[in-house]
Amino acid sequence: MRPEWEPYINAWIENARRQRERNAALAGKAYDQARVMAAVLGKEFGARRVYLFGSLLYPERFREGSDIDLGVEGMDPGVFLRAECRLEELTDFPFDLVDLYEATPSLVKVIRSEGEILYAVSE
Repeated sequence: MRPEWEPYINAWIENARRQRERNAALAGKAYDQARVMAAVLGKEFGARRVYLFGSLLYPERFREGSDIDLGVEGMDPGVFLRAECRLEELTDFPFDLVDLYEATPSLVKVIRSEGEILYAVSE
């Protein structure tokens, strides 16, 4: 390595480290909000099960601009719009709310097999 490059390389390494820390903090905040959102979907809107899926399952992939992806089972389709409005009050992250009864079979399979259950009604 050329000695004159060292300050630039060190600065790049430090910036990358800081960005990883910011992303980890964002992921932690988003995960906490996702848990609250899942509980609200269950308790206020009758969801029987709420899955977390997407980039938030892999915190190293979550970064500024990422969203919270939630898959929902057992919620009356008539309350989805109200539920989305309520969730907007709870988070400053963009989010996707997917009705597993309306989603494509391939997406449902991925969510059920790879997703994390954040809320479930005891059977």
